[in-house]
Amino acid sequence: MKQETGKPMTVLLDQAIRELAMRYQAESCLTEELDLSTVSEETWEEICEYRRALDGLDYQRCLDDLEEIKNGL
Repeated sequence: MKQETGKPMTVLLDQAIRELAMRYQAESCLTEELDLSTVSEETWEEICEYRRALDGLDYQRCLDDLEEIKNGL
């Protein structure tokens, strides 16, 4: 997708997560409480995959910040 759109992966992941969140918000408006037992395994796998990617990006940013701090001292 990155090559097709020219957008950075962080932008594509953010967009995918926003779309997923909007989908769940629409579903949760239909019911008072979201029954997590009804979420499909495939959906959970997608959520976990997005979360792992975002966690990896956050971790890398922390490493980059740490490296900048070390180089600045």
